[in-house]
Amino acid sequence: MAEYEADTEQLKRRIYLGLRQDNLDPQQVVALACELLDWFHRTDAVLEAVERNPAEVPRSEMTALAWRILDDVGFEPGFDLAPERLETLRDALRIIARDLPTRGIEGEPEDRGLEDWFPAGARCPPRRR
Repeated sequence: MAEYEADTEQLKRRIYLGLRQDNLDPQQVVALACELLDWFHRTDAVLEAVERNPAEVPRSEMTALAWRILDDVGFEPGFDLAPERLETLRDALRIIARDLPTRGIEGEPEDRGLEDWFPAGARCPPRRR
């Protein structure tokens, strides 16, 4: 079971990066679909991926299919794959920090926990102050 999870997680990450970098490997989409099918993840997108010849699927359709599969399995990229999400979170914390004094709360919220979980070495963008 742990090996399955590791394999599928790696495939999901590679597919996501391929989608972001516009160099999706259709064979990886099929490999992920096969892994999911082996573990009874029978969604329309998974079945379509294993039933069609990837060489005959237009690139735009394969891209849409890959996004559907990632969505079906609830894939959420971490900050290492989608660093803009960390910046969005930090922007939200800045807004909260502006609103705290109006509620009588002193001090500034810290995102120190983020640094513990996602250190600067995780290729996240630097914090703006």
